[in-house]
Amino acid sequence: MTVTYHHPSLIFTYYCVIPHPEGGRVLLVKNGDRLSLPHFQPEEHHFGVVDHINVSLAEKYGLKVAVLRCLGDEYVEDGVHRYYAIDYLAHSTQVDEGLQWAYLNELPDLPVPKVQRAVVARWHEWQHQSDERRSPWSQAGWYTEASAVLTDFADRMDMGPMGRVEQVRAWARSSVLRIPTEKGHLFLKAVPDMFAYEIKLTRIFSLRYPPHIPQILAINSDRSWMLMDGFKGNLLSQVKDIAIWERALKRYARLQIDLDKSARALMNMGVPDRNIDALSSQVESLAADLPAELSVDEQDVFRRSVRLLRSLCYELMDYQVPLTLLHGDFWPGNIVVREDTQEPVFFDWSDSAVSHPFFDLPFFLDDIEDMLPGVPDVRRRLRDAYLGQWARYESPGRLRNLYRIARVIGPLHYALTYHAYVLPGMAPSVRWEMSAMLPLMVRKVLAEFEQYQKAEQ
Repeated sequence: MTVTYHHPSLIFTYYCVIPHPEGGRVLLVKNGDRLSLPHFQPEEHHFGVVDHINVSLAEKYGLKVAVLRCLGDEYVEDGVHRYYAIDYLAHSTQVDEGLQWAYLNELPDLPVPKVQRAVVARWHEWQHQSDERRSPWSQAGWYTEASAVLTDFADRMDMGPMGRVEQVRAWARSSVLRIPTEKGHLFLKAVPDMFAYEIKLTRIFSLRYPPHIPQILAINSDRSWMLMDGFKGNLLSQVKDIAIWERALKRYARLQIDLDKSARALMNMGVPDRNIDALSSQVESLAADLPAELSVDEQDVFRRSVRLLRSLCYELMDYQVPLTLLHGDFWPGNIVVREDTQEPVFFDWSDSAVSHPFFDLPFFLDDIEDMLPGVPDVRRRLRDAYLGQWARYESPGRLRNLYRIARVIGPLHYALTYHAYVLPGMAPSVRWEMSAMLPLMVRKVLAEFEQYQKAEQ
């Protein structure tokens, strides 16, 4: 198993709330003279990467399950306790020795840790909440239905399914399933309503830019599903040849330029319109509702900077570079380099918008010296590879000046997107998954704005 994220200094223990299919009971494991939720210690520590949970519960307890969602973390003296809601998939409710079904109303009288009883109570309350923003894949039965769709499609396309359906991701932003076939992997991705436009957008892009977009084999717009053909390659973040990185940035800039006359069509498709006027008009709303994670000093500095930040937004309009498609989550982990052609493939367009194209580049270059160690002047080389594609609009000097502004307003765009759209579009019970993004982006604004002002002096 490839590990997406591992925290070397913390020991994670995953505890799983597994309900009886008829309701009213949860599964417990005997632990000496105590009882506990089924648990294990994983190597994978990203809360949204979940197939290893299904595998571990099958290997340790003989259970056939799927993950519904992460219920949250508890930091303890010896590490992190993480809790998951699980869908029990087996037809039989007979379980292995050492496991037992316990009625919910009996839990207070059983030797179950108090914190686990509280988690079960919170899970039970969540199960009975009605919220239209709740992800379909966090509901019992979804994995079974989606797996059948994926397997049936592979059969009908003569792809020859070869194994079980893997649950690659399950979090509020999306669900991703994968099945191995004789012709490679087949993927199903489902997104929430606020990202529904990604389905049509990716489908159209796969036809318009086939070398650089995953091949979409089928979509279901009503359910915000798409079936994607897998392809062989490496994440750009794993590639050490800077020439391939430069090529990826050049290809992406050309794609954005090619779409500059299609902005209206993109918006008609549902891609959000995040123009400069809209951006500037929302700064004061953010200043009045800054996240509590920011210090008093940070909040004060941001509020005192509102007028200058709004002015800087409008400076973007003094340049000829047009508004066009913005990926919105453009980092090397969302780009695959094809094994056969060494061409980049851009995926995961959930955060895309029509806005200023340069907002993507500062985040792409985050930590670039760590990703490409030992490459002289790597940040400048990659910046210039991207900016050079826009030479038809402005001189090199003006493009560099424009990029300096984008380094400040780019994170402001993302902060406003999370504040006004993404976080409100999530059910309160899962908002914690993305809540750290807002203070992170505001702090980036403050840091970049400070550097910008120093350079102007």
